[in-house]
Amino acid sequence: MHTDPRKVCLGAIHRPPPAHVPLLANRARLDLMLAPPSCDWHKAAPPNGDALGNDSIGNCVTCWDYQEERIRLANSMGDTWKPTAAMTIARYSRLTGYDPATGQPDDGTDTAVDTADLCSRGLEINDQLLDVPHWTLLDPTNLEHMKIAIAHFGAVAMTLNLPIALQDLDFAKAPGAGPDWVVGSWGMHRVGSGKYDGDVFTTRTWGQIGSVV
Repeated sequence: MHTDPRKVCLGAIHRPPPAHVPLLANRARLDLMLAPPSCDWHKAAPPNGDALGNDSIGNCVTCWDYQEERIRLANSMGDTWKPTAAMTIARYSRLTGYDPATGQPDDGTDTAVDTADLCSRGLEINDQLLDVPHWTLLDPTNLEHMKIAIAHFGAVAMTLNLPIALQDLDFAKAPGAGPDWVVGSWGMHRVGSGKYDGDVFTTRTWGQIGSVV
């Protein structure tokens, strides 16, 4: 995954989902479906460099909620709507108690709490549009299922356990070895993907693009 060298934040507190939330493979006959070699839902909503507040606070989970909505609306309706930092921070405050006036607490968002809220209360886009998604899971080790989900159902959320080296990574610098590259040495970060080519998944985070192989 590649980011620009500016300072950025994380903010995911990854929790297992409730036991009743099923795998997509248990809800659909994925064995009867084929994923195309590539898919790109991002094209209709290209990255604009807006970190939506995640360059200063740990609101990555709510940022992806809105980034995913932008991708969905752009592809389904041709909508040019874009989320704002005020939207992501307001949701972050409601879910975690974060106070913009004091900057505290800024401990990140429980991913299970966030998704449960999305699937019960929905995501309010404006006074006339409320999007209420359904919750299902993917096996991240099954790349074919990941690709089927993106190609047929749209962008998916991912939680990455990042090494500290990615905190300040130059575009020209390739991933390496050593303590700075230990998985999880930086922390958990919520991103999402609506694009893949072969086994390379393109992610959206901090208003930028990255890749996960």
